[in-house]
Amino acid sequence: TIKGVIAPNERMKPEILYIAIAGLAGTIVARNRNILFRIASPLLFTVAASYYFIPQTTRNIAAKIQEHEHVAKIYESVSNTAKESRSKANLAITDLKGDQSKKKSD
Repeated sequence: TIKGVIAPNERMKPEILYIAIAGLAGTIVARNRNILFRIASPLLFTVAASYYFIPQTTRNIAAKIQEHEHVAKIYESVSNTAKESRSKANLAITDLKGDQSKKKSD
């Protein structure tokens, strides 16, 4: 339940407002940047602000999320896919570099 996640010694009303403002600041910082940075920066600012303003509640939320086995399976599959994609990209880059060096030597 929500009451089980919220720490009793932390105030919620002003801190949630501060966290929301930090998320909006993330959108301002990433205004004219790469699309991935524009997506990631508000999330990072929000998570960082939540750890700063309501650390115990944020830890409780993270613990609840990690309790679910389904989330762990999804994380594992996404992690494996990312590793495979990274290795394929590295192989492609290595192949391209090899082709470039062959063209220069000819």
